[in-house]
Amino acid sequence: MHSAADTSCASIDVRPARPQDAQAIAAMARELATAHLDYDPSRFYLPNDIESVYRDWLSRVDPAGDLLALVAMQMQPGAGERLVGYTIAEHYAAAPHFWSPAHVFVHDICVDRDLRNAGVGRLLIDHVAQWARCRGAVHLRGLVAASNTRARDFFKGVAFREAAVEVTRDL
Repeated sequence: MHSAADTSCASIDVRPARPQDAQAIAAMARELATAHLDYDPSRFYLPNDIESVYRDWLSRVDPAGDLLALVAMQMQPGAGERLVGYTIAEHYAAAPHFWSPAHVFVHDICVDRDLRNAGVGRLLIDHVAQWARCRGAVHLRGLVAASNTRARDFFKGVAFREAAVEVTRDL
């Protein structure tokens, strides 16, 4: 993977996630899941052991497979590197019975709050898009809470469009 080319995140490298990244990813995912509870507590929930969820996901990543997990690492002079973002995406083959061409679904993307709007999320999405193209996907997809305007604006800013509306009925 390569470093960011622009000056806003010149010290950021994107690389495949490793099992030892699970704890840092889970901490970011916990923040993401907690925010979703605020958006709609009947639609979203926070797993009891979120770290085990991400350890499981990372254990299923295979470079030749359909699951991708990337991390954005910030290089800190004299202090090594720090995980400042991650994304998990999955390739799905065409499914004619759902009128769906081959695509990659972005399950998660999260960036450290101190680096939001600095290009890190765009860098992660660009890597996902490159990976998706190599697998023959025709677009990226994601699911965003309806009231999460910050995320909706982010996705619009990286060339996503709103294409469908999820409807939910509580039982």
